[in-house]
Amino acid sequence: MDVKFQRGKEKTSFYKILSSLLLCFVVAIFASTILFISRYEYHPVVENSMVPTINDGDELNGVYIDREVTPTYGDVVVLNVENKSVIKRAIAFEGDGIGFYYEQGYFSLLRLRDGEVEYLEEGYILSKAGNRTTHALFMENIASGAIVMDTTVASFEGQEVTFYMVGEDEIFVLGDNRAGSRDSSTYGPQSIDSVVGVAMFLTPRVGNEFLNGFVQFFYIMKKIIFFEGRNI
Repeated sequence: MDVKFQRGKEKTSFYKILSSLLLCFVVAIFASTILFISRYEYHPVVENSMVPTINDGDELNGVYIDREVTPTYGDVVVLNVENKSVIKRAIAFEGDGIGFYYEQGYFSLLRLRDGEVEYLEEGYILSKAGNRTTHALFMENIASGAIVMDTTVASFEGQEVTFYMVGEDEIFVLGDNRAGSRDSSTYGPQSIDSVVGVAMFLTPRVGNEFLNGFVQFFYIMKKIIFFEGRNI
């Protein structure tokens, strides 16, 4: 009887431990779901202005943005422009200057920040040749008065460069596909309040819209649970 009683106690203890672990798992999933819903917001990407970062080739993607993160240099952000959500890359903020540096047949971007000129390597863009389009559009809109920005001049590599200054509480954004993007080169800097959030996760999209939410949810949960971090 004692042996049977001991085995019964062991089984009871095992089931208690298993139940506790299962409860902890369910609570963790529930808490993660609440955090996910309250903090992250999904945005499908249906344009090619962010190629090759997003929608490169035939693969369709969407992004989950974090509504609580403050954008910084190089972040991919979703913002509202002309009553439409667009996704672009943050290039400059209040007090920064944007300039164009001509070298070896191409335009490169310069940023005047805290009195220092920075050369932007921009390894994320589709092609440096696209900066010609960005430069042409931007200068056309400056000349027509469609974009109004204060200017200053600074020297870089022996060239006198005109910098266009981003105003108070503004953000200057560009697409990674410079030749195929409608961005601040067209409509100028935007209010920082127009930023909805910072893109944290690039997720695959499946054809079935019903399954799409489940696929993306578990994709993000895996990254959060295993501390994989953002992928964009």
